[in-house]
Amino acid sequence: MRHRTAYDSLLIFLYSTGKESLIPMELRNTIPHSTKSTWRSIDFSKYRGSELRGCLDQPLEQAELYLRYKELKTVHRALTRMFVSVYPLLDLVKTALFQVKQHRELLVETILRFKNTLAIEKALKLFR
Repeated sequence: MRHRTAYDSLLIFLYSTGKESLIPMELRNTIPHSTKSTWRSIDFSKYRGSELRGCLDQPLEQAELYLRYKELKTVHRALTRMFVSVYPLLDLVKTALFQVKQHRELLVETILRFKNTLAIEKALKLFR
């Protein structure tokens, strides 16, 4: 006999409202795709008491904002550290940087070194 996994109703609710980003990735990866798809298509309006779901909209939005803020805070901190360490060098070599070919190579190497932290387009704007 095949065993079916039972899931908490909160998981089903989060998927049906499109808030699955609040579920840890490790747990999301263990749920089969077909199960997630079924949960996303559930129409809760046919259930008695579904009008109470509106009470949960604001707390869920706040939880999503909190998670986004945590990620942005980490990115901002990394960018600030990089900028603080590189900015003094820009003033020292700014004029020679675009005139001498070997300095251009140094600039490209520096941009490539930070490509995982900062997008190349942003780095090009930063280094002018």
